[in-house]
Amino acid sequence: MRFWSIVIFVVLFIASILYLFISIQKDTIKVGLLYSKTGTMSTEEQIIEKMVKYQISKINNEGGLLNRKIEIIEYDGKSDPKEFAKGAEHLISSDVTAIFGCWTSASRKEVKPIIEKYNSLLFYPVQYEGAEESKNIIYMGSTPNQQINPIINYIKEHYGDKIYIVGSDYIYPRMAHLYIDELSKLIGLKIVGYDYPALENKDFKEIVTKIKSSNPDVVINTLNGKSNLDFFKELKIQGLTSSSIPVFSTSIDESSIKLINSKIKDKVLEGHYISNGYFNTIQNNDNKQLKAELEKQYGKDFVLTDAGFNAYMSVEFFKRAVINTKSTDTSKLKSYIKGDSIKFPSGIVYIDSNNNHIHKQMRIGKIAGDEIQIMWNSEVLTKPSPFPIFKSKDFWIEHTRKLYKSWGDNWQAQSNKGIKDE
Repeated sequence: MRFWSIVIFVVLFIASILYLFISIQKDTIKVGLLYSKTGTMSTEEQIIEKMVKYQISKINNEGGLLNRKIEIIEYDGKSDPKEFAKGAEHLISSDVTAIFGCWTSASRKEVKPIIEKYNSLLFYPVQYEGAEESKNIIYMGSTPNQQINPIINYIKEHYGDKIYIVGSDYIYPRMAHLYIDELSKLIGLKIVGYDYPALENKDFKEIVTKIKSSNPDVVINTLNGKSNLDFFKELKIQGLTSSSIPVFSTSIDESSIKLINSKIKDKVLEGHYISNGYFNTIQNNDNKQLKAELEKQYGKDFVLTDAGFNAYMSVEFFKRAVINTKSTDTSKLKSYIKGDSIKFPSGIVYIDSNNNHIHKQMRIGKIAGDEIQIMWNSEVLTKPSPFPIFKSKDFWIEHTRKLYKSWGDNWQAQSNKGIKDE
């Protein structure tokens, strides 16, 4: 009898330990952070890490969600799209509720089928070329129409209609320029020249000479990464400043400005323009408070960019979905997030219930030193159009498919060059 009592006691003891272990395992809400810790994209992608960790730390300090702390599981994509796919598999198998991350379109394209296969949820924080939608991805970055339409309208109102286009020979610039081409047919823009230099091109002497001879009213620039430094430097060398031919850029942010200004002392960016949804010079109390908190967390040199702000918003949308559904079930979260809206320091942001892209205010800013002087702010939310309605959906899908097919074998090679895809 005593033997069986001991056996029962041991069994109950083991069962209680197992129950306690399982309870501890379920005590956190796991989320994935998928970005490049290493490789040539690591410097760019650190902003995702910082903003996701900042926001989740705040949530945990306030008691977590559903009385559970949030646990971050990180995976290093190593600046390699194929490694990002492995990361998505790993994080999903680790039972994360959602994934925050990816930067290049190449990495997102590799992760997309995996996210969809397992009905997981990805918050993607970067501007991109459009022509895509997924029930499992929340696209927090701008689509081409959100960035380019304000540029075109501003140019026509303040400068004229003659445009020269310069962009890296890559996916996003090519799609952005296709969008400008098709739009120009409708509104009477005069495109007086094109150039698609290779990624990381450093010699812009011939291109800038062609710009001078074409005498455009403005240049629209979608160059990637380090090429921007050499392009603006050559403009200044040949006497083209923002006073003579202003440049409107879509792939430069405050961190890029600070980097270029640190390397070239004669203010080659001064007076040129940028289009984005968020600038850290937005003047309201909420943004001032956010900036102050981030400086306290990461130091006075920390610069919040549009992509970083999108990552910050992503966590807030996730938080609201978990609180309001009282669940971590992916299907319930996806259902709630569709059509949700939140007021941020940048203004109200609304997630489109049809395509999971965000409606937001857009801005045009003029570069002044290391900062952005906001020149224009949309009065209403700008609707995302991943498939712009003036051409068929099949038109955009086919052109994107061809671009990705031609670039597919080069994704790894381009990542190794350290390009900033978006």
